[in-house]
Amino acid sequence: MTSEILSERLVLRSMPEAFLQASMQGDVRAADDAIGLRTHPDWFMESDLMELRLGDLAADVHYRDWSLRAIGLRGSSEMVGHIGFHTRPNASYLRNVAPDAVELGYTVFAPHRMRGYAQEALGAMLEWAAGAHGVPRFVLSIAPENLASRGVATKLGFVRRSAWVEAEDGVEELWVREAPLVHQPRRRATVAPTPIRPASSIA
Repeated sequence: MTSEILSERLVLRSMPEAFLQASMQGDVRAADDAIGLRTHPDWFMESDLMELRLGDLAADVHYRDWSLRAIGLRGSSEMVGHIGFHTRPNASYLRNVAPDAVELGYTVFAPHRMRGYAQEALGAMLEWAAGAHGVPRFVLSIAPENLASRGVATKLGFVRRSAWVEAEDGVEELWVREAPLVHQPRRRATVAPTPIRPASSIA
C-alpha cells in the first residue's frame, strides 16, 4: 500500500522501501512494479538520495507521508521526477528562520522540463500539507543561478528571505512561502491509499 496526492495531470506517489531498495540495486522491473510507474533512467543515478531516505524512514515511522514521492503522469504512468519534504514540520534547523515550517525539494527529469510539472507538483504538495496538516509556512533552498526554480518559487508566492551555505551545494537562497496558498492547482489535491499495480500491467 502507498499513498497518492493527485493534481490535474500528476500523481505524487509515496516511495515504499521496496521501491527504494530495488532502485538502489538497479532492478528496473522490480522498481517499476513496486511504484506502479515506469521509472526514468535518470532516477537510478540518485543512489545517495535513495540511501538517505531509506535511513530516514527507518529512523522515524511518522516520516513516511512526508518523504519522497514519485512524480508520475496520470495519463501515461511515466515517472517524470520526484518531490518530497526533507523532514517532518518544525525541524530544529529551520526554527530560527521559519518557525513551524517544512522544507521541500524536487527534481523534474530533463526530457520533461518546461511543461509546468514542477509548479503543479509543488502546488499540490503545499496544498496537502497546509490543508491536511496545518503547516503554516514552507521553505525552498535554491541556488542563485537556478533561474527556472526561482521562477517557479515566485509564481507560487515564495519570497526570498535570506541565504545560507550548504556543505555540498554551496550558497543557496532561502525562499519562504506563508500558507494559505495564493496559486492553487486547478484540481484540489487529494490523498488516498492505493494498491500498487505492476507496471507491466499498465496499458
